[in-house]
Amino acid sequence: MVLKLLAGAGLAIPSGLNAFLPLLLMSVLAKGNKLTLHSPFDFLASWPAIVGLALLVGIEVLLNKLPQVERLDNALNLILQPLAGGLAFAAVVPPSDLPQGVSFLMGVALAEAMHLVRQDLQPALLASEMATLLKPVISLFQDGLAFLLALLAVFVPIVGGPLAILLLVVSYFSSRRFKKAMNREP
Repeated sequence: MVLKLLAGAGLAIPSGLNAFLPLLLMSVLAKGNKLTLHSPFDFLASWPAIVGLALLVGIEVLLNKLPQVERLDNALNLILQPLAGGLAFAAVVPPSDLPQGVSFLMGVALAEAMHLVRQDLQPALLASEMATLLKPVISLFQDGLAFLLALLAVFVPIVGGPLAILLLVVSYFSSRRFKKAMNREP
């Protein structure tokens, strides 16, 4: 049970960085019989779901790199990332271990927390002109991190889950620290 909860957390938290990338990874692995998705979320292993998620990953990656649509992307992700996190968490945690509604809500909370912390950190990360120019690179790093954490959560949940939780906690305290530092500046 603990490993499944760690896997769920390790998939939900990266959904707060990129909503559809962990879901796409889960779908492909489930289609290849490398991951078990619990009903009713086993539809994610279907070809239509895989194709749809692949398109959504492409759109999300593109939108996240374009400053002109950043506000729209952030507004959409405020809703989409928690839903994706809830779906990811509930799909991998067996209903016999935890009721699906509880699993879904835990995933929603973890993904939303990661999304909000990332939003808080963004001004600090992009404070300089050079960093603003590097925003697409920073965004690509976040996508890679989401993929890596999701991969670890599936194959080595004892590592992937705690790493994702650690990322969330460190990011949270870093955002608080940056906010305090910015409030102190005249």
